Amino acid sequence: FCSKNCTQLTMAAEDEKVQQVKQMELAEERSKIYNFQFVGTVESYEDIASMDKTEFRESILDLFDIALDKDLKELRVEKDDDGQEQHQYKITCGFFLKIKIDPNQYINEEFEKIVDSEHFQGAVYHGFHLSLAPELIRWEGRFKRLHQKDYKAPKTQKQKVKGLSKEELEEDQKRRELNKQRKEMDKAKMEQKKKDKEQKHQALVKEFADNHYQYDANNPNYKKLQEQTANAANDAKDDE
Repeated sequence: FCSKNCTQLTMAAEDEKVQQVKQMELAEERSKIYNFQFVGTVESYEDIASMDKTEFRESILDLFDIALDKDLKELRVEKDDDGQEQHQYKITCGFFLKIKIDPNQYINEEFEKIVDSEHFQGAVYHGFHLSLAPELIRWEGRFKRLHQKDYKAPKTQKQKVKGLSKEELEEDQKRRELNKQRKEMDKAKMEQKKKDKEQKHQALVKEFADNHYQYDANNPNYKKLQEQTANAANDAKDDE
C-alpha cells in the first residue's frame, strides 16, 4: 500500500516538474531580448554631428519606449559618406528591447510607424532645437537575438536590484509628458500639411475647370465672345 502511494506521489512530483519546465519554456518563448538598430539618414543644413546630444538622447529614449537609459547602447550622429549631398547625416540608434512578437514584425510595424508619422524627424528637430525640420532620406532596421551572456553581468559581480527613486520617477514622467506633447504637435503639423496640400490641389482643379469651361462651346459667354470677335472682323472689312 505504501509502495503504491509512494510511486503515485513520485509520478505526481515528476509531472509537476515537467509542467514547470514547460511553463518556463513558454515564458521564454513569449518574451525575448533583442539588440535593435535603427539607422536613419536625414538632410539638415545645420551641423547636427557637432551638436550636444543630451536632449536628443532623451527624445530617442521616449521615441523607442526604452525604459532604462543603460539599454540605449549606441547613439551616433555622423556625416553620411554614402550620400551625394553634403548636408546629409546618418543617425544610428542601437538599443536592447524585450518583445513578445517576431522581431521582423516589430521593425515593419513600429519603425514604419515612427517614420510615417514623422516622429523620428520630430525627435531630431526638437532634440537639437533646429530652425527647420529635417527631411528623412532613407532608413533601415536591423536586429540581433541576445542571450544571457550578452546582457547579464558576470556572476562575480554582485548587483543590488532597486527601484527608481521618487525624483527619477518624476523625471521619467515629465519626459514622457513632454514627448507626448511633441508627438501631438508633430501630428497636428502633419495634418495641417495634408490639409494645405489638399486645398492647393482643389484650387488647381478649380482653376483648370474654369479655364476649360471658358473655351467650352456650350458656355454662353464663349459664344458671345465668338460673335463679338466675328462682328469686329466684319467691321474691319467694311472699313477697308
